[in-house]
Amino acid sequence: MSSSLTVQKPPTPFSITGKSVFLAGSIEMGSAPDWQAALTETLSARLPSTTITVLNPRRGNWDGGWVQSIHNAQFKEQVDWELDAQDTCDVIAMYFSPGTKSPISLLELGLYAASGKIVVCCPEGFWRKGNVEIVCHRYGIKLSKNSRFDYRLRGCVLMLMGLMVVVSETDKVDDIDPRL
Repeated sequence: MSSSLTVQKPPTPFSITGKSVFLAGSIEMGSAPDWQAALTETLSARLPSTTITVLNPRRGNWDGGWVQSIHNAQFKEQVDWELDAQDTCDVIAMYFSPGTKSPISLLELGLYAASGKIVVCCPEGFWRKGNVEIVCHRYGIKLSKNSRFDYRLRGCVLMLMGLMVVVSETDKVDDIDPRL
């Protein structure tokens, strides 16, 4: 079986082939580091024999000036795309970038905490790290505090998809404690 990875972004309607992962986490209306690209590259570089669809909400033509209202068609389309993708995907990989606020990511953590399909990376420096730790502890969510989020989340994503095979030290998820 060959492997392939496709990335889908809004506003294009998504179509999932194989296993799927939604990249939730810090965007800060475009000002946060593009961690989604780093995780996608890490997933792609060491992909097992499977097909994975990456649902990346980081929209190329995002306009921070959009009125955030249900009556703004572009804004509503973005939010609906993200919620539909999270409802549909196999795994939600969430990263809280140090130095960001990420209120929407905190909202999404609350929405999907009980889903059993979320993994979280929250290193030192995230302003509400304690809240994230407590939610992860309460719901048994795999939580990594390691700054090498791309490798740690990759391991967790593949593990939740039933595809995890440890092939190197960086694939191990030893810093992850589901019950803190």
